[in-house]
Amino acid sequence: MAASYQLVTPLSGVRFLLAKLVARDRLGEPFRHEYHLLTEKVDLDFDQLLGQAISLTLTDANSTKRFFNGVVTRVSVAGQYRGHPVFHVVVRPQWWLLKQSRDCRIFQDLSIPEIVKQVLSAGDVVVRDELTETYAKLDYCVQYRESAFDFVSRLLEQEGIYYFFVHSATQHEMVLVDSSSAHNPIAGNADLRCFPQAIPSQTVECLWSFSPSGRVTSGTTVLNDYDFKNPRAALEARSQELANYDLEQGEVYDYPGKYIEVDTGQTYARLRREELQRDAQLCQGEGNVFGLAAGGLFTLVTFPRSADRIKYLVTSSELVFDEVGLDEPELSQGNRDGATRKFQIGFEAIPSTKAFRPPRRTPRPVVGGPHTAMVVGKAGEEIWTDEYGRVRVQFHWDREGQTDENSSCWLRVAQGWAGAQWGSWFLPRIGQEVIVQFLEGDPDRPLVTGSLYNADQMPPYALPANMTQSGIKTRSTKEGTEENFNELRFEDKKDEEEIYFHAERDFNRVVENNDTLKVGFVKKEDGDQTIDIYNNRTVTLDQGNDKLQIKTGNLVVQIDTGDASLTVSQGKRTEQIRGNSELTVDEGNQVTTVSKGNANLTVSQGDHTIDVTAGSCTIEAAQKILLKVGGSSIEITPSAIKLTANTIELTGTSKVAIDGGMNAEVKASMGVSIDGGLSVEAKGVNATLQGQAMTTVKGGIVMIN
Repeated sequence: MAASYQLVTPLSGVRFLLAKLVARDRLGEPFRHEYHLLTEKVDLDFDQLLGQAISLTLTDANSTKRFFNGVVTRVSVAGQYRGHPVFHVVVRPQWWLLKQSRDCRIFQDLSIPEIVKQVLSAGDVVVRDELTETYAKLDYCVQYRESAFDFVSRLLEQEGIYYFFVHSATQHEMVLVDSSSAHNPIAGNADLRCFPQAIPSQTVECLWSFSPSGRVTSGTTVLNDYDFKNPRAALEARSQELANYDLEQGEVYDYPGKYIEVDTGQTYARLRREELQRDAQLCQGEGNVFGLAAGGLFTLVTFPRSADRIKYLVTSSELVFDEVGLDEPELSQGNRDGATRKFQIGFEAIPSTKAFRPPRRTPRPVVGGPHTAMVVGKAGEEIWTDEYGRVRVQFHWDREGQTDENSSCWLRVAQGWAGAQWGSWFLPRIGQEVIVQFLEGDPDRPLVTGSLYNADQMPPYALPANMTQSGIKTRSTKEGTEENFNELRFEDKKDEEEIYFHAERDFNRVVENNDTLKVGFVKKEDGDQTIDIYNNRTVTLDQGNDKLQIKTGNLVVQIDTGDASLTVSQGKRTEQIRGNSELTVDEGNQVTTVSKGNANLTVSQGDHTIDVTAGSCTIEAAQKILLKVGGSSIEITPSAIKLTANTIELTGTSKVAIDGGMNAEVKASMGVSIDGGLSVEAKGVNATLQGQAMTTVKGGIVMIN
């Protein structure tokens, strides 16, 4: 049907003739256009064509034009025609060139269409956005050791987005679509007639063949996933559309579905089902319809089966335009003298009411093993985390990361034990090297599983000198030095075993029930305990007793400077000593005060001695003081002193003076004897000497005056 063509190449001084064109287009794939070109220039420099754009314009008898534009990706010599070399030129879209790169990149807080357009723009791909759906932003998306082409392809396939190309005389556009509403009717007449088994004609535009087909597909897709922020959420999503035939259709289940919201899961389940059913009603045909191309719509107006006379979306097309009959075998020998021009198009199509989804054929890169990365965070911080204890890292392969709080997504940190607000907990800090693993090898799903030492972050104990030591040592933050740390260390060297504990500031210990400490009881050898406290020590027993038992040995309490105070607010104090009890006050006073109650001192066997070497001894009582030995006693009251005994002797080596103030009375029931050695003198203003029966005054010399 083509009446003429115009070919534009970057070689202005070289004239090319188009011998043949084979143009293959398919939704969701880069086109492949193959040119067979004739030229008189035998020594054509391939480098002058490779990577350059060429354009072809075909014009039919109705002046309808079709454009073909692309980049030369391959040139080869395909034979000869009438003595002239035939060059085979493969033309691809600019988008195809993205296969030639490979990179590792991180994208954050962007939707998949935004990521795709950013990558395509960097590759100088002209893009037209015809998307109708709304796409959520992804927290984290990684291009990992894959070409930009593969990266974009798998993202589009994941979201059910496909593309086709629209050509002009100077460029080609990559059109992104997600529904049939973005498609337009084919160029020219879009109402097509089919004449099955008719002789192909180059003059009447029609379909020569049209073959509808149907096949069994899965009718249900089910997806599931897990959200650690909502671990009990039911995220299963289901999409079902059953065919009319009497057969139980299979269910396809997959995990993970790569979503954390049920609505997103429902969308993905529908996309996966539509992908599986995309060619459940596939039609194939051939004809010479000039405008028939992938991405276009047409309506079949004549066909025996009425159910097939509907609107279709062309999903693939193969155009063959042969000017000189290069398919003949004589081409390689150069014996072809000419042939009839041939124009035909083969195609595949689906009903326009059915959604087309690209097959997910691009493999997701799989991280084959663990990586290491450096923990990063905000400038000026030493620890950077969120409410879930996640950290951010800078991967060694990330060339664009700025080693800051935006270098990656938040990564969960595996712990040795993790429960509901219990378990073990160690948070990696900025600058530490950590081990990162990926769930199912997915670079989009990293998590931290451990930490590593390196030349900048050496172990806490010098090795190999201290290879018998193990433990936990922390660092105070912020701005802590090697002198600021908490530590629990184990020394396992034989005969030097040790557990060392260091608290940089406070040490708080809580024992809900019993606390037992045994020192030296196992080996019964060395077993000392030494406690040095720089400042204060307070021991409080809320309820119960405090008992200190020394089976063998001494108890020494030494206060170099300060006071000793014992207060029993309620209750009593008891001391029981089998040997001696000594209290020495080197300098100062001793005061014992009983505010209320009695003070008793009992010596069952032995003596009680109070010795005041220098000074006085004062015993004072408000009511009385009673000294008692057997039947004898001395009673002192505020009004009198009473001595009671079988015999009372007052002996003064020089003098005994008894002064009664007003009266002094010496009285006995039997007799009173006063013996003065040399003399006895009784003297007073008035003196009375009286005996009831008889009074005797006797002396060597008796003087009564």
